[in-house]
Amino acid sequence: HFPGLRPQWQANSIEERLLGVDLNGQMDSMAAQDPEIQEKLQQIAVDTNKEYAAMLGINQSASVTCVKPSGNSSQLVNSSSGLHARWAPYYIRNVRVGAHSPVFKVLQDAGAPMDPENGQTRDNAKTWVVHFPVKSPEGAITRNDRSALQQCEFWLQNKVHYTEHNPSVTITYRDHEVLDIIRWIWEHQDKIGGMAFLPAFDAQYDQMPYIEIDGEEYTQLAEKFPDIDFSKIYRYEEEDLTTAAQELACMSGNCDI
Repeated sequence: HFPGLRPQWQANSIEERLLGVDLNGQMDSMAAQDPEIQEKLQQIAVDTNKEYAAMLGINQSASVTCVKPSGNSSQLVNSSSGLHARWAPYYIRNVRVGAHSPVFKVLQDAGAPMDPENGQTRDNAKTWVVHFPVKSPEGAITRNDRSALQQCEFWLQNKVHYTEHNPSVTITYRDHEVLDIIRWIWEHQDKIGGMAFLPAFDAQYDQMPYIEIDGEEYTQLAEKFPDIDFSKIYRYEEEDLTTAAQELACMSGNCDI
C-alpha cells in the first residue's frame, strides 16, 4: 500500500521486493564472526524468504540479508552495534531527550541524572541530556582493540559471506593508518559500498554521546542510578510524538560519534 506515491514506485517495489534480515551484535559473538556460520545464516534467510514468497504468491526478494547500523536496537538489547565494536569497557552514554516528550517526564520523575543541552539552561531547555552509566561485558571487544584494516577486513567478510545488501559500517582510523586504508580501498574497489571513514575523535566537548570512564566511576554512578518504571509512560502520552528518522551509517539514531 503506497498512498501518495506514483504508481511506478509501487510497481517497482512489487517487482523488486527487498528484505533486511540483520545480523546484529557480531563483536559480542564468536559464532557471528565465523564466515562459515555467516554463510549458513544467509542461506537460511534466503531459503525462508523463497518458501514464504511462494506461499504468499509474491516475488522472492531481490536482496534479503544486511548489516544495519543498529544503534537503536543494540541499545535496547545491550549488544554491540551491527559489526562494530563496543565503545569502551566502561562509559557514560549521553542520550538526548526532548523536554516535552513522555520519556523525558518519566526519566525526570524517576530522578535520572540529566543536564540541559549545551548552550541551554534549566529554565529554557528544550533538550535534556540523560547520563546512563554502561558496563560492557567482561572481555568485550572495544573500539581501541581493532585497527582500521581489521575493521575493513571484517566488513569485507560480511560483504562476501553474509549480506546481499551492502553492510553498513563506519571505520575509525588514526593518521598513521591512512595510506594503508587507501591501498586497501584500491585493492577492493570492486566490492566497496556502504562504508564510511571517520578519523579517531580525540577532541573533547561537554556531554559527548559517549564518554569513557573507569570501573570505579562506573560503580559509583551505577549505585546512584534510580530504578525507572517505563510502564508509567502512558500517563504522559497526550499525542503521537513518533517521528521518522534515518539511522546514520555512524551507528545509531543519533550518530555514535
